[in-house]
Amino acid sequence: MRRKIAAISLTVLLTIPSIFGCSSGNKQIDNENNNTTQNNTADSSSDKSDESSLKSVAAVTEIKEEEYDEEDFTRVLVSESGSDSGSVEDGVSILQSTAENTIYLKGDLAETSMQGVNIDTTAVTISLPGIYIITGTLNDGQILVDCQETGTVQLVFYNADISNSTNSPVFIKNCKKTLLVLAENSVNSLSDASEYTYMDAENEEPSACLFSKDDLVICGSGSLTVNGNFNNGIASKDTLKITGGIITVTAQNNAIKGKDCLMITGGSFTVTSKGDGLKSDNSDASLGYVSISDGNFTINSEEDGIQAESMLKVTGGTFDITTGEGAGTSAVMGGNMPNGDIPEGNFEMRDRGKGWDFDNQSSETEDTTSMKGIKAGTVMVISGGSFDIDSKDDAFHSNGTFDMSGGTMLIATGDDGIHADDTLTITDGDIKITQCYEGIESPDIIFNGGTAHIKASDDGINAAGGELTSSDNQNKMGMMSSSTGTLTINNGYIYVNASGDGLDSNGDLIINGGTVIVEGPTDSGNSAIDYEYEFEINGGYLLASGSAGMIESVSSASKQNSVTAFFNSSVNADGIFTVLDSKGELIMAFTPSKLSQCFIFSSTELASGETYTIFTGGSCDGTPKDGLYTEGNYTAGTEFESFTVNESVTTVGSGGMGQNMGGPGGMKNHGGKRDFNGNEMEIPENMEEPPEMPNGAEKPENMKLPENKQNNAENLNNSNEIA
Repeated sequence: MRRKIAAISLTVLLTIPSIFGCSSGNKQIDNENNNTTQNNTADSSSDKSDESSLKSVAAVTEIKEEEYDEEDFTRVLVSESGSDSGSVEDGVSILQSTAENTIYLKGDLAETSMQGVNIDTTAVTISLPGIYIITGTLNDGQILVDCQETGTVQLVFYNADISNSTNSPVFIKNCKKTLLVLAENSVNSLSDASEYTYMDAENEEPSACLFSKDDLVICGSGSLTVNGNFNNGIASKDTLKITGGIITVTAQNNAIKGKDCLMITGGSFTVTSKGDGLKSDNSDASLGYVSISDGNFTINSEEDGIQAESMLKVTGGTFDITTGEGAGTSAVMGGNMPNGDIPEGNFEMRDRGKGWDFDNQSSETEDTTSMKGIKAGTVMVISGGSFDIDSKDDAFHSNGTFDMSGGTMLIATGDDGIHADDTLTITDGDIKITQCYEGIESPDIIFNGGTAHIKASDDGINAAGGELTSSDNQNKMGMMSSSTGTLTINNGYIYVNASGDGLDSNGDLIINGGTVIVEGPTDSGNSAIDYEYEFEINGGYLLASGSAGMIESVSSASKQNSVTAFFNSSVNADGIFTVLDSKGELIMAFTPSKLSQCFIFSSTELASGETYTIFTGGSCDGTPKDGLYTEGNYTAGTEFESFTVNESVTTVGSGGMGQNMGGPGGMKNHGGKRDFNGNEMEIPENMEEPPEMPNGAEKPENMKLPENKQNNAENLNNSNEIA
């Protein structure tokens, strides 16, 4: 039975029965419309074997919304317009091709009988629209497309191997649109010079091994290896679209670059570059974008893995990206230094209170090489795809907004896992950050869904960014914050394990839903929860654990009850902390992975007027997720304290210090009395007075700290530091 397929809005279809493995069907071929003339006549006797393997090529254009036999239309290579020569039958234009449509590469010379082709030994110039099959080896030559007529040039690579010792092996100088077709099962390669003698010295062009000044589409299912020994691997000064193929690129600079835009809808890519891996860099606000909907990508770049000057959008594909030799090469200082030591070498204070940045190199400046995994200049949209990123710099970075609505991410980075200079929104998807400085950072962070697992050497999630004006500072009770931010969690599942602050907001922190588990620091210089103005819990589930020195309780304006428990001694790692209701039913059980002295717990199960009991030790036969038991039978350990929920915020125990204290970006306004080794420091006499107000603002009279900043000096001085 011959199956039928619908061909909808496809404007170019190439079928090569012998090469691509499909029959020509019952379509009649009009040989008279081929119009091939002898420019450079090949030896017909010597090419018979080649002719037998190049029986016919059909260029199909203007396919209508009709059904065609699958045997006739097996290979759809690209949805772009092509030439319209040949007979027309059922809305399909067909061009017959034999060996006369082939350019033969024979080492030190090239031969063809095609009209529109001029050959000077190894220099092949194509000047007319049409289909050109290129096969063989050219040791030191070039395919030059210089087409003055309107139309599409289709270069079909069928086991083509081209090198050039002074320039680029393929230079598309002038052509409205060029299609480079990688024939099925074919193996093709391009290699350029290590030093160029420019054909256009003024513009320094060509500047890539495969270089096009106009639109270029790469399609097909064959393989292409590009060795960019001088500069870029594949580059177009206009639009570069890739729909298929097995493509391997090695480049001294950027591997694959579309200046106006880079669009990829399929294919398999292995990229090694000393510059960026994939890139679009037109500074025009409407251009310079990257769009990827499918494909398999292995990228190893010394600079950014994927970079867009403006918008970057990914809807599908599989990505394995390493930049700057990976996260292990980056050394950043967070709230806690290994062994408490300050490293040797050059280092500086990072922006936005991010700590110290050092790698025994010069201080970071605006000119420092970017080594981010995926970077966008204005907007980044991730709605699908699977990402495995090991980057020296940020894994995902947007100079504007970031929006994630799908996909999976496995991230190891020497800096931020996900960073946006503007709003960062996560609606769906799965994020796992195994190594980072800060996990997720943006002035405004919104979680609407999805899952996130974050392990950070500093802050897990940090809402910090926009600069405050003097009036802002006055409106915010005169606090010394240099920036603001908002962290809002509406839904989703979030687990954070941070050595700095777990959740940090330089403005408000709001939880309306979802599940949030935070394992904060063991030192007293940071806390599991840190915010500047208000911390409201209006729904969802929260469990935060860590040191007590800088912990901040929930704001009383919260609509959901919470309890903050302070212990006189820390709960050991792998121990258990449990809350039971008055009937002995398990409300919550948690096994921290590190020492913890304070717990904040909020759930819909904490009912007003009800009494609960906290236990330490014992065991639970349930199955924990990220240390949390939500069901199971508990074998009681040691009773710590019972409490009754009479207010939205209940405090239990007296082992804490400095509740409701903290500051922006991990840089505390209060309690900053410890050195890098965690030892207490004396405050210099000249620091008794507070610093000057920012932006020349005057200190308000009778200035009082907000509710969450009331400094309990007695607790501060009598704190129980966790070992």
